[in-house]
Amino acid sequence: MDYEHDIAPYLNMHVNNVGDSFVDGGLTTNSKLMERAVLDYYASLWNAKWPHDKRDGETYWGFSLTMGSTEANMYAMWNARDYLDGKVLLWEETPDRHIIPSTAADLLRPRLVLRQAPLPMCNPNAYTPVAFYSEDTHYSFAKAMRLIAIKTFYELGMERYPKDCPLPEWRAKGRWPEEVPSEGGGGGEGMIDITALKALVEFFAAKGYPILVSFNYGSTFKGAYDNVQEAGKQLMPIMKRYHLDERLVEYSPGLFDKRTGFWIHVDGALGAAYMPFIEMAHERDPKLIPETGPVFDFLLPFVHSISMSGHKWVGSPMPCGIFMSKTKYQLSPPSRPEYVGSPDTTFAGSRNGLSPIILWHQLSQLSNEDQMKKAKANEAMAQYAYHKLRGLE
Repeated sequence: MDYEHDIAPYLNMHVNNVGDSFVDGGLTTNSKLMERAVLDYYASLWNAKWPHDKRDGETYWGFSLTMGSTEANMYAMWNARDYLDGKVLLWEETPDRHIIPSTAADLLRPRLVLRQAPLPMCNPNAYTPVAFYSEDTHYSFAKAMRLIAIKTFYELGMERYPKDCPLPEWRAKGRWPEEVPSEGGGGGEGMIDITALKALVEFFAAKGYPILVSFNYGSTFKGAYDNVQEAGKQLMPIMKRYHLDERLVEYSPGLFDKRTGFWIHVDGALGAAYMPFIEMAHERDPKLIPETGPVFDFLLPFVHSISMSGHKWVGSPMPCGIFMSKTKYQLSPPSRPEYVGSPDTTFAGSRNGLSPIILWHQLSQLSNEDQMKKAKANEAMAQYAYHKLRGLE
């Protein structure tokens, strides 16, 4: 792509996608029309229900990133934490000290209030999410856990159950692994060990903790693809057994919100935008592309959110990407700044409006056929490099 000439006109203006992707707001020099087209493209690619409709909880919701997938991963963890720990945002009529009332009605103006659901008497752990991710997960997750104050299974295990790790080899050492082991350990291919994950999740689910799992779909160093479909198949009976498949959050006497007691995120920074075209090529010619990655997207009903980095695939001169979830999992925005005119639903305030332009520019010129050709060429190059390097070894 010839960015030097094609994108140059946009560099002379302030393009800012502040606020929600689906509300233009007061700042009109934005690229939200392109952003929504890019989001629709990936919603279709990832088998989400589209277009976005705020009245339909099953449709997708998302936004374009200013950073890479780290931003999306942090947003996913933040959303997951508030969803799992019993927080709810409500419109309440409260006294507004910023106006001089002329009538009694003026004294009460609705505002969004963050409310914490009280702990149920029968389960003191009901609103303490516990996070699970593999030893091959991107370093941004450890950072996200600290920033967003989510306990990992390692922290809770060492703090409350130091001698009770359900993995025999670790129990013998008197400690817990810091992350979920990968198949074959540090020298393996990098996929999460589903047997170990299942044992760890069941330990905490049995004690009433809500579960937060992040899978890798194209890990950074090894290019490993966690088998999200098989892991979900193994985990869902556990969620059902301990009533985490569906639970009622009572945020006020007699008022309930129906939610899952788990959140599954897919960090597809490397593979989520790439593998669908390998799948298409495989379906067309299994001899040329003999295998494909495991199913990872919204075809799986237990997936809550997906992230991807646009500077990895399809390519961009700047970091960018996509966060996507479903409308029903989105907590309402904590504020609607009057000077912005758009709900503050994203991770940042101001967002880079050039990123959607870059992605739109690429995707509008590349058909699925073009993407398949690029993906097949990529696979061929990887095989070539691999065999040449083995020969030199």
